[in-house]
Amino acid sequence: MKSPLFLALAASAFSVSAAFAEPPENALPLSEIIQTVESTGEIAYVTEVEWNEDQAAWTIAYVDAEGAEGSISLDAVTGQPNS
Repeated sequence: MKSPLFLALAASAFSVSAAFAEPPENALPLSEIIQTVESTGEIAYVTEVEWNEDQAAWTIAYVDAEGAEGSISLDAVTGQPNS
């Protein structure tokens, strides 16, 4: 019989793998997308990056040069903002 802890770990491993689905094969490298975002001069630094499988886009949270927090969603293939 499997322990409740084992079942809980197995369930969490499944949900984590589902949450980290991969971008499409023709996607730009994430490093290139982040470099483009940071090169605008308006963003001081990136604080978080999250893959959004439904939109096939990266959501990038950042702090701008004035200290305000913001986020942008960029298409994984084109690197352009999602509308």
